[in-house]
Amino acid sequence: MLKLDHVGIAVENLDIAVKRFKRLFMIKNCDRWTVPEHGNDTAFLTIFEKHGPKTVENISFEIMAPIEGEQNGEIRDHLNDHGEGIYHLAFLAEDFDRTMGHLKKIPGLDLEPLPPEGSYKHAIIHPCPYTHFVRIYIYNEKYEPNK
Repeated sequence: MLKLDHVGIAVENLDIAVKRFKRLFMIKNCDRWTVPEHGNDTAFLTIFEKHGPKTVENISFEIMAPIEGEQNGEIRDHLNDHGEGIYHLAFLAEDFDRTMGHLKKIPGLDLEPLPPEGSYKHAIIHPCPYTHFVRIYIYNEKYEPNK
């Protein structure tokens, strides 16, 4: 079973995008960091939604922009080719290995399992016709920025 963890959005100006999304969704705080190996700055915003006295769900956005002045990197390439908008969808897999076994059987899927980092497993489904050119990440654990 898969659950949406967050939506990644590529933007030209991180400060403007963060300000707009915070206002739009009444978010007070966000985490920000730089990922120099990918050439981008990132902000992670989470909307908490309450369903009854004890149940809280969250919906998260990862907003990414090229590091100022950076002419290379994944986000810069995406913006040059496609402009601003959704960059990826990230899902948590309840049973990662079973999910990967299922995905590997689908012809035409550009699936790339990535090396595990301790107990953390993840894979990318690269944009391809099968996914209607949407990049998809699959994780076995909750996405934790700055870890």
